Amino acid sequence: MGAALSSRKPLIYLCVLLPLLLVGGVAAALGAVALFARSRGIAFGEVADAPGILLSIPAFFLWIPFCLMLGNGILFAIPPLRPIAEAHVRRHGAPDFRTTQRDLARFAAGSAAVTLPVIAAVFAFAD
Repeated sequence: MGAALSSRKPLIYLCVLLPLLLVGGVAAALGAVALFARSRGIAFGEVADAPGILLSIPAFFLWIPFCLMLGNGILFAIPPLRPIAEAHVRRHGAPDFRTTQRDLARFAAGSAAVTLPVIAAVFAFAD
């Protein structure tokens, strides 16, 4: 059990990433639906369920890699948090900040390649 506990990420990762994921994800989803409503000249509450769902879910999933990049940047940029993150990297042989950011950027590009066409299709074809 001790080995399993020692391989987990420090709690600060959760404290930084969870609020970013929840607040940013909800904002991205609501923002996509609000933009759709505005482009159609209707009130936010008048957006039908299907377009709302088809916009919200991809927008939320598109936010995830950007949330991880932002959280990684926060852990790297704030002096009291940086030593915790660097100690975790050293202890577990995890990639460094630049490598992680590059990998997350690739993940973001892949996520965008999947989610943006769905969002664009909703804007193009939904009533």
